[in-house]
Amino acid sequence: MDGTVRGWDRSYLIGKARAKACELDAAAVASYFPLERVISGVGALVDRVFGVKLTEVAMEPGENWHAKVRKLRVTSGDRGAGEGQEIGTIYLDLEPRPRKFPHAAHFVIRCSRGVGPDKQRPAVALVCNFGAGSAATLSHSEVETFLHEFGHAMHSVLSDTQYQHLSGTRCAMDMVEVPSHLFEYFAWDPAVLGLLARHRVTGDPMPREMIARLRASKELFGATDLQQQCMFALTDLEVHALDPATLTEGSVSDVAARVQAAHSLMRVEPGTSWELRFGHLVGYASTYYSYPYAKCVAADLWGKFFREDPLAPGAGEALREGMLRHGGAREPGAILRDMLGDGALITEHVGAAPDPTSMLADLNRGR
Repeated sequence: MDGTVRGWDRSYLIGKARAKACELDAAAVASYFPLERVISGVGALVDRVFGVKLTEVAMEPGENWHAKVRKLRVTSGDRGAGEGQEIGTIYLDLEPRPRKFPHAAHFVIRCSRGVGPDKQRPAVALVCNFGAGSAATLSHSEVETFLHEFGHAMHSVLSDTQYQHLSGTRCAMDMVEVPSHLFEYFAWDPAVLGLLARHRVTGDPMPREMIARLRASKELFGATDLQQQCMFALTDLEVHALDPATLTEGSVSDVAARVQAAHSLMRVEPGTSWELRFGHLVGYASTYYSYPYAKCVAADLWGKFFREDPLAPGAGEALREGMLRHGGAREPGAILRDMLGDGALITEHVGAAPDPTSMLADLNRGR
């Protein structure tokens, strides 16, 4: 051992460094996130923020694809007219099993379509791989993942468009990851953790000191995490700019190694081919830039509407009416300018890019 940090050491060492610097015990943190509490807490969150209620209901015969899948009916809350009106359905497929899709994802089953009494109500599935059984607990990272996917679900379920091909996440890729990244912020907010976190045995809320240490851990290696996201996005763009007529067996690996060498602190490890484990390279097909793009927009939205009081109903209404309900039926630039002002986009070069100021301020907040 010569003390050199290798590519495969990155995640392990970052986790160890965060735990040591912030005095965090991952098992102790997870004990405050029983799966059932997290699900009910998310229900309380969307009720407070968006005025919608989640109710677990029984499946119709033949409706589910596995006995462990759960069904949540989404209905209007008690704010004004339409109380109790069904809005849509969210299926939860959260436990691991053999041959199941191994990652976390949001899948649209049925899109929203039409307006008025004949509207087609949307249905989506959130597929994750958390612990099995009623005693399962989540790591804080898994809580953040669940909220990320729930942001996608709210985008789909709260969409209100005439045409299904413009519903919810069927929008411009520049916007599709914004609600999910905004929802990640809820995982770190003390007020929201008051809804999500209760000790699995005692029922006590998460101590304020633990919350403070958890939030401090987020600020460590934030720039390193962002650098990795940018490296993924650049690799995705360059791979999809290759000329198919000149592709060779090693073309994609050559691009990945070249981008990593230029844009990462981690050395290239010959023969490890990290790009083969980068599933978004196929699924997103040159649009992975939407992840760092969304981080910028989400930081702006959080700062303007949620930072002071993330559970304020007005904040959720602004997001629902200004962004979520439009799906892909409104031009993204118009949505962002209406919600964030004319400075939300930088147009000095070709196209438009979000202002990174708020996102970079979040990186520096703990320094």
